Amino acid sequence: KKGIGSHSRIELGLFCHGRRLQSLFAIVKPDEIQHVEELDLSTHKIDDIKLDRDNITNICEHVFNVSKEAL
Repeated sequence: KKGIGSHSRIELGLFCHGRRLQSLFAIVKPDEIQHVEELDLSTHKIDDIKLDRDNITNICEHVFNVSKEAL
């Protein structure tokens, strides 16, 4: 797991199929550097997770090691 600095600006992108969250992007922009991490949720056995903010935030915290404050 790579940590993301608290100074970073983070944008999230979601790919959904119906109500199923298929993949999640964390686009990190410290200064002008853009770093993209993609999470394929099918490999994490959570692709049927409900699309609500708490669940998505929890995924980001654990997988991308991002604090809630950064989201």
